[in-house]
Amino acid sequence: SLSFVSIFVQPDSTGINPETWVPHYLAERNINVSGMDFGWTSVPGETTDFTFMKDWGVERDAEHALAALSVARLIRGISGQGFGRINLLGYSYGVSVAYAAAGREAQQHRILRDISGLIPVDQGVKYPASAETFRIAACDGAAAIKQQIANGQYHSANGRVFASFSGLATAAPGEPSPFIPNLTNYQAALFIGTSTFAQGNPPAPFWHFVGGKFIDPAIPVPSGLLYTNPDRWIALLGSLPPYQPQRTTYESRACLCDDEDVSIDDHLGDIRVPIVYLGAGGGFRQLGDYTSTLTSSSDILNHTVSLKPEDQPLTDFGHADLFLADAGPDLV
Repeated sequence: SLSFVSIFVQPDSTGINPETWVPHYLAERNINVSGMDFGWTSVPGETTDFTFMKDWGVERDAEHALAALSVARLIRGISGQGFGRINLLGYSYGVSVAYAAAGREAQQHRILRDISGLIPVDQGVKYPASAETFRIAACDGAAAIKQQIANGQYHSANGRVFASFSGLATAAPGEPSPFIPNLTNYQAALFIGTSTFAQGNPPAPFWHFVGGKFIDPAIPVPSGLLYTNPDRWIALLGSLPPYQPQRTTYESRACLCDDEDVSIDDHLGDIRVPIVYLGAGGGFRQLGDYTSTLTSSSDILNHTVSLKPEDQPLTDFGHADLFLADAGPDLV
């Protein structure tokens, strides 16, 4: 449920500079950046009828991503920056979209292709055999969402829920949380980010958004964050799109499950462009390394940011720390 501005232009940053704004950091290194939001990120919060979202899945977003690449290349070309192909970065859910887009483009003539390389960040579309427990969890999640879609629930409102946590943490940080007993609004907002338990079925062992500080390691009540400014995390919670199509999550989990046929992985083996995988030790970890081995790429680099010993995964660098952490310019 992320938009380009929400995650890549850090919320609550004190100014536009390389430490707080990923596009600025890359631009200073002569890397031109274009960002694309999925169509569903613009659905108004007051929407009540979501029938139009019924068939909004990964393929739709992949088609839009390929269109955006073509537009970006055209703009760069006519503005004197060259018509060279573009590296495509997909973060979190965007990893499914990036692989689907690259596989789809691999079916086209070379002259029509826009992707020069892939940068999947902290997610995969297939699990290795060593992650059977999480593959089964993905199967269970896919089945549950498939049933919800069959019952007419075509959207997830997680963005609105997260915004409620953010709003209360900002307006009344010391008041009791109406969502999580015995926590203040501020603690509840941090809990959403630091605790793997708050994520239901996490996609990897001890997966969490942001690494937290805990007074008692045995009790996951955060007193602060280790790597990201808490204000930025809380601002991120409040800036997410209100709704996401259920089909996007269903197809992503179904692909990880590998028991049902979805189109994301139809042409994985045809992908030949260079791939750089970036993971987080407290996120999807090295599990994301596996997907690239299913491609035909001969140029693959895997890099996982991990700052804690294996027996301290809950406080390791988290999924959102990759783009929000103060030390991002050095570590990521």
